[in-house]
Amino acid sequence: MTKPIIRHNGIVSKITDRGAEINIAVSSACAGCHAGSSCGMADNKSRVIEVKNLTRSVNIGEQVEIEGAQSTGLKAVFFAYVLPFIFVMMTLIITITAFNVTEIRAGLFSLLILPIYYFVLYFLRSKFEKKYTFRII
Repeated sequence: MTKPIIRHNGIVSKITDRGAEINIAVSSACAGCHAGSSCGMADNKSRVIEVKNLTRSVNIGEQVEIEGAQSTGLKAVFFAYVLPFIFVMMTLIITITAFNVTEIRAGLFSLLILPIYYFVLYFLRSKFEKKYTFRII
């Protein structure tokens, strides 16, 4: 059984010695709605994806299609949102029960975990770059 694949169309915005940067347009689910412009919920953003180890030559401005495994997206969501939430909640519960501090101090301690977590994540980015890759097809 093959892994589910995520595909996006994009435009090559920059070519570096390590690969290429691809600009992709990301739309929210309601962006295609006929009333999207009047309700203000439509959301169109542009994201830059770095593709390393190019399998073919590309030029700036060229329209390309990139792909990546869906599981990598789910892992990225886990490390970016789910795991920090778990750390915050664990810190909150542990500081209130084990150290018997007030809720305000426990809340501050648990919020201080976030910068520490993202700081560690920042220094581990080279390991994540190896796992989370896209390729041009």
